[in-house]
Amino acid sequence: LKYLGDDKYEIEGFTTDKSAKSEDIAHIITPNSGGQPALNLNNSNYILTQIAKLFCLIFSYEETQQSIQNDKEIIWKRCIPGWREVCDECLTTLFNYHYMCKICGYMICVECSDEFFQANTEKRKKLKRTCNHLDSFCLSEFIPWNILVKQRKYCIDYLSKLKIDHSTRFLHTSKNENYSIFIKSLKMKRIHDIRNIQKIWSAIDCNYDSNIEFYCNGRLPVFNEWTSENAKRFFQRVWAASCPVLVKQVHHNLSKTLWHPDAFKLHMLDHHDTPALWDCETLTPIQTNETILTRFWDGFERLNIRLRDNEHRGRVRILKLKDWPTKKDFASVFPTRLHDLMTNIPFSDYTRRSYTYNGVTYHGGAFNIVERLPACSVKPDLGPKLYIAYSQLTSQATRKAGTTNLHIDVSDAVNVLVYVGIGGQGDDGLDKDEEIRQVETEILNSNIDELQLQRLRNGERPGALWHLFRSDDVKTIREYIGRTQRKTSGSDEIHDQTAYLEKEDLENLKCWNQVEAYPILQFLGDAVFIPSGAPHQVRNLHSCIKIAEDFVSPENLDRCLITTNEFRSLSKTHTNHADILQAKNILYYATRDALNSLGKLPETLLDSSTYDNLN
Repeated sequence: LKYLGDDKYEIEGFTTDKSAKSEDIAHIITPNSGGQPALNLNNSNYILTQIAKLFCLIFSYEETQQSIQNDKEIIWKRCIPGWREVCDECLTTLFNYHYMCKICGYMICVECSDEFFQANTEKRKKLKRTCNHLDSFCLSEFIPWNILVKQRKYCIDYLSKLKIDHSTRFLHTSKNENYSIFIKSLKMKRIHDIRNIQKIWSAIDCNYDSNIEFYCNGRLPVFNEWTSENAKRFFQRVWAASCPVLVKQVHHNLSKTLWHPDAFKLHMLDHHDTPALWDCETLTPIQTNETILTRFWDGFERLNIRLRDNEHRGRVRILKLKDWPTKKDFASVFPTRLHDLMTNIPFSDYTRRSYTYNGVTYHGGAFNIVERLPACSVKPDLGPKLYIAYSQLTSQATRKAGTTNLHIDVSDAVNVLVYVGIGGQGDDGLDKDEEIRQVETEILNSNIDELQLQRLRNGERPGALWHLFRSDDVKTIREYIGRTQRKTSGSDEIHDQTAYLEKEDLENLKCWNQVEAYPILQFLGDAVFIPSGAPHQVRNLHSCIKIAEDFVSPENLDRCLITTNEFRSLSKTHTNHADILQAKNILYYATRDALNSLGKLPETLLDSSTYDNLN
């Protein structure tokens, strides 16, 4: 609509990029519009070496959509602050090009467009929320094309100076492949890169640093400190190889009282917070009240008073509280705990998020590139979140399930074990010998390497047993679960989170498929770093309180995109279906800010030539 004055309007039609005003696209073109400080030169260089070619690949994919328009007008859509634009078919966050119905406004992403346009009218009528105005769709954009062209040029100039190949080659997909040529090309690039990365590490790789050791027969780097320049450099090197990492003794600088079970119990009662609990065996939620939650906390280290399931012969429920707080930002619920964690979290250049505490603003880490999203966007809630669960070894019924079953996270994550509670018999829970004996037996039967066993002998307190896999093993693991009929419900063998690989499964994968897990004992204070796309599962040996912070690193952004595509293929009712991460948007803004810091962009892209070209 166009305002004519005197409360009169007329239909002007759809907007194009010629309608864009400086204030409409300021967040797109102005560097550091997310409120973060400018990146320094070293950090900008490193980020661009990791993501500049990825941006060129996305640009080329967008360019293929423009090339088939035959000079048809492209609709430009103005950004609405605080609103996340999504595909109405798969709920994936839209980056730039998409197709929109001129009649009803229905929007579909480029990945969904082929299937959508090929479906007949009857099929579309059966699909929930599907528009039937087949001939009314037109290509739309959020970022004026000229801006993307300029940013891609700067990327190519940068890569050329470093003599890095910036060519993009798309591989066509077959009819039975449920992903676009962009995702297939990304997968093939990932496979090629994986072939050339290091998987076994030794002292020579870390300059013989005595504070770095290696578990899992040299495959898992372990850091005893994380502040030295050598530790930071080596972490960056192994993280670029998509290798999991373990950091020890993080809890020493954390406040013990803040992370104690009694403190969380008191918070729930004082704030009348009644989050749902989950049964680890049945994978079902349990609605709670203050009485049930009091029993949950009282049974944290007292086995005799734990809740029982009367529908299953009175078995002891192995309960967990996950993703807490579930609906609110951790910063608003636990500001002091957030500050305590962020002050002490390892490798904070990657893991620190932005927040405000006592009136002081703390910026996110330079390599946590989700922080480059503009302030007007709907930023994803990447935590931290609490995961609090009982030990599992006291119940044979839960042997077929984990505290957290095998799954994949779309982003990178670090998980810190901040409290370990040993379950005891008797009314006072002081007789803990039986659980300790069971835990030791479980550990000795779990193919744990000698260096980790030595920690147990030295008196450190183990909390959980992890099994991690490399992201390039996903296809093989998925096929194995399918063959052994471990899939019970849902639409994906891994994303459904219904499978837990026992010792026999792990041995079969290693023997038959050459897929070897990383068996990791997480002791009190250990921080486990999990790269995006890496399958992992957890079984609590004792009752544990863990805090997990998700982040997005430049090294694994391509894996974020691949996993996002897997999620979009799940059913619309699947818990992982919706895309809240916005990996493509993160890529654009991180590239823009890094180029600006290197002087490859003007202070704002909206110089006179850019604005003239838009108009």
